[in-house]
Amino acid sequence: LGDGTMDDHLTPVEPLDLPNAAAVSTGQGHACALTLGDRIFCWGLNLSGQLGVGPEGARPFPAEVVFE
Repeated sequence: LGDGTMDDHLTPVEPLDLPNAAAVSTGQGHACALTLGDRIFCWGLNLSGQLGVGPEGARPFPAEVVFE
């Protein structure tokens, strides 16, 4: 999860394309990170829109959440 696959890992893995993460929050099937530049990236299952990227389905890699 977050490494370009939807595979489970028993130990933490470095997410792909996640610059300068300052904080990370996780849920049952998703995670979000806040960067030092105040940008938010989320990845995972997105079963109920948790990723903030619309109903596009699962994201195996960090996707930026854009506020309009």
